[in-house]
Amino acid sequence: MEDSDEGMILADENGMILYANGAAERVLGYPAAELVGRIGFELVEPEHLRVAQEGFGRCLANPDLAVAFDVVVRHRDETSRPIAVKLVNRLAVPGVNAVVVHFREVSPGAPTRDLALEPADNYRTLFYNAPVGLGVADLDGTLLAFNDAMLQPGGYSREDIQRLGNVARLYCHATERDRVLELARSQGRVWREEVQFRRKDGSCYDTLLSLTPVQYGGRSCWYAAVEDITGRKQVEERQRQLEGRLRQAQKMEAVGNMTAGISHDFNNILSVITMSADLMAEALEREETHLRDHVADLQEAAQLGAATVRKLLAFSRHADLHREPIDLTEVVSGLHTMVRRLAPEPVRLDIKVVPGAVADVDPSALEQMVLNLVTNACDAMPGGGRLTIEAAPMVLSAAERPGEWMEPGPYARVMVTDTGIGMDPRTRARAFEPFFTTKRAGAGTGLGLAMVYGLVKQQEGFVDLQSEVGTGTSVSLYFPRRAEG
Repeated sequence: MEDSDEGMILADENGMILYANGAAERVLGYPAAELVGRIGFELVEPEHLRVAQEGFGRCLANPDLAVAFDVVVRHRDETSRPIAVKLVNRLAVPGVNAVVVHFREVSPGAPTRDLALEPADNYRTLFYNAPVGLGVADLDGTLLAFNDAMLQPGGYSREDIQRLGNVARLYCHATERDRVLELARSQGRVWREEVQFRRKDGSCYDTLLSLTPVQYGGRSCWYAAVEDITGRKQVEERQRQLEGRLRQAQKMEAVGNMTAGISHDFNNILSVITMSADLMAEALEREETHLRDHVADLQEAAQLGAATVRKLLAFSRHADLHREPIDLTEVVSGLHTMVRRLAPEPVRLDIKVVPGAVADVDPSALEQMVLNLVTNACDAMPGGGRLTIEAAPMVLSAAERPGEWMEPGPYARVMVTDTGIGMDPRTRARAFEPFFTTKRAGAGTGLGLAMVYGLVKQQEGFVDLQSEVGTGTSVSLYFPRRAEG
């Protein structure tokens, strides 16, 4: 080793120099006594340090494979010297127990090699620099080689993977590995099978896994390609949600248009009935006859029909509204007495307001919406519970908004929350549809939430409903907040 024309050093797994030959002194300018005990990376110019560290890491991860690259080192005389380096991991070899580093000086104009591997350096370069995770494991699952793209999605370092040792520990569920291996054995290979792997923090992420049988180092192995699809699945899920919201919005729009047409026709019919009933009542006013009771019933029925029409028109966004800038907290505070009368005794009432929630709304419509929500909340708590009504100004960031259908920014919010029976997902999906109700026959029209939805939309607002079975329901009304002053 002393007679070699190439510089040679032996280093431990941390890069500390254990031995340097005479040629190392000629190339680097330092006597062997000054090199021993130093960390080899200290001799590398800063702009080449990454290449040196990555090459050393790959050498540690791949015993018996030579890793070659070019870097520039700082000579003892403070000049920069380009050198060609080749590393071989002999840490496990008795009598050597070190990383063997061969290096020689090259001319400054010579082409450089960035982490080439020998032999078959081209293929190994492609392997280690591939954009998808690539790895080789023997039939027992012992990892023999892997690239950086295999580490990144799980947040692992090479040292982490070396400690794990076996690919079985990377699967999120042990049954997944058994299923994939059974597929590979029965089909000869696995092609882009969806599998969950485990991150370093214990969470799971989605991948497409391909397995191909290969011979590696004289033994049968599995060659794996792993593609992280977590981001893609999140985008697909978001797209499904948006498509579902679009379909729901289109359905509600179609139902609203149909409802508006029917309501107007029905209103015309009711107008004739009401007018006729009024004329009959006037004609029978001075007569003591049982017909007057029937006419009174007819008038009452017509009034109930007219009330239903008004709710339908509210849902279809054809209500006659008079919007003005008001502080929503004042309207909510003014409803305290009426809400207390609506809420049965076992229900505890809590009203919380923060002034400054100014928005352009119709005060009567807002009162009607809140009272409808209160009625629904009380119906959901037959055995008692807590009813909370809140009104406050707020600024929603993109992360805080209930959904992508809302623009971030300042809003005035009214929220009605109960601790009642709650809704399952199917009920939540249909909650705002007109005539949809979970109450027994005759106990409700199913127009309360539909009316709220229509009135909010007509005033450029948004509705958000959150509910879980056994936990309760929260309905929030958001209106664009008006700048004060």
